[in-house]
Amino acid sequence: INRYTNPDTKNLDLITIRYIPRGENKKAFLQAHQTNKGIVPKRPAGLLPLFNRLRLKDADTVIFAEGEGCVRRLTELGFTATTGAGGSNNAAGQDYSPLSGKTVILWADNDHPGQKYMEQVREKLLELENPATVLSIDITGLELPEGGDVKDICEKVLSEGGTEEDCKDYVRSLVDDASEVNALQCLEDHLQD
Repeated sequence: INRYTNPDTKNLDLITIRYIPRGENKKAFLQAHQTNKGIVPKRPAGLLPLFNRLRLKDADTVIFAEGEGCVRRLTELGFTATTGAGGSNNAAGQDYSPLSGKTVILWADNDHPGQKYMEQVREKLLELENPATVLSIDITGLELPEGGDVKDICEKVLSEGGTEEDCKDYVRSLVDDASEVNALQCLEDHLQD
């Protein structure tokens, strides 16, 4: 269960529930939101809020990852992170305004949908009235599995005898090496696609 809490009202603007239905192997999702009449078991109208907005408010730099699990792992390591609801196919359905004017570091999952998702997020961040400064983490050469992410990186570090502090240092090095992405890079990416 993921709670998308409004930092001003403490209202649950969105609740996402990930589960595996009985007798099936594939995950499924439900969305709900809070109203003055209680929890409504459907997606709220309009653009969806970003996850972890309580921490975004005072942050100058934010990591935008794919999935709430990655955001939680990054938060455990001391980073401010967020994601959008609805997975890699819903970049256009998010309200990115809490990231206006911030430095946003995109961290894609190690697969084509993850890369495409971050390209779409990048475009949305650059379209804000006060555009974000957008950086991107280079995951090439990290030997991640298909769909791999920060959780896999930490699991690898820990399995090799590392500590949580080692995980944090490794992630910090990736964040420090993130490179700026601009409109010209977006055009080059589209031409390559």
